[in-house]
Amino acid sequence: MVLERLAGACCAILLMTGSVFSWAAADARLTVRELYDCAIHQHEMLTAYHLYASDPKDRTLNADFQAARQLSTSCAVRAGDALAAAGLSAQAAEVRSLKDSLAQNAQYNSDSIAKSGVPENAVLAEMVMHELKLVSTLTQSAKDLQVSAKLKEVAEARQARELAILIMYADARYVERTTEVYHRDDSAEPTIDQLGMNFYSGLSKLRASKRLTAEQKKMLDNVNTRYRFINGSLNNYTQDAVPFTVNRHARSMVTLLNQVANGLDGIK
Repeated sequence: MVLERLAGACCAILLMTGSVFSWAAADARLTVRELYDCAIHQHEMLTAYHLYASDPKDRTLNADFQAARQLSTSCAVRAGDALAAAGLSAQAAEVRSLKDSLAQNAQYNSDSIAKSGVPENAVLAEMVMHELKLVSTLTQSAKDLQVSAKLKEVAEARQARELAILIMYADARYVERTTEVYHRDDSAEPTIDQLGMNFYSGLSKLRASKRLTAEQKKMLDNVNTRYRFINGSLNNYTQDAVPFTVNRHARSMVTLLNQVANGLDGIK
């Protein structure tokens, strides 16, 4: 009887331990996804900022920018907390520091636009610098967490998430260039054309994967169609530029790529 009770207790402990490990893995996988998503939200915020700065009197653009600011900050707060809880204290500190710097830049320029109708040029350059560093830190932290949590990586899922970040980066650069109040020195960054070529190359490789389901292939076909539609516009900075059209299709591509990534990662 005693042995039976001990055996039952051991089984119960093993079951509980297994469920804890499986919950921890599921929780870490969700956090990895959220870190990638948060990187996208930073580019979305910057895009919304450029649109708002081009027409400060437009209430819709102002509301979109304020909402994007709130989302980019709140997701970075959650990212810092999640990384700290996972034991990645250095990454958590970096995310929190960059989040604070970016939020200060965004607030300063928002106030400047409200007062004078134009942003502070030097602060805008600093704002972009902090945004790019935060995106880089978030994506690297996602990879670090994947390793520390010993999660099995699905390469195609990571590729889809990185493509989503890349197309939003290209979108932010294009919108800035076609709506800019002044030309910021972006010579240290890849050109919009380079970003587009890198995106298309990565998308072509992802579409060739045999791991994809029929539905996922269909989604990526949609992404390909949308990209080919806006590709000709990405280097058009004239009066015929279409920043709102490019932004709309880029955001749709992000949604589709994230759906593919979540499906490959087994996240609903």
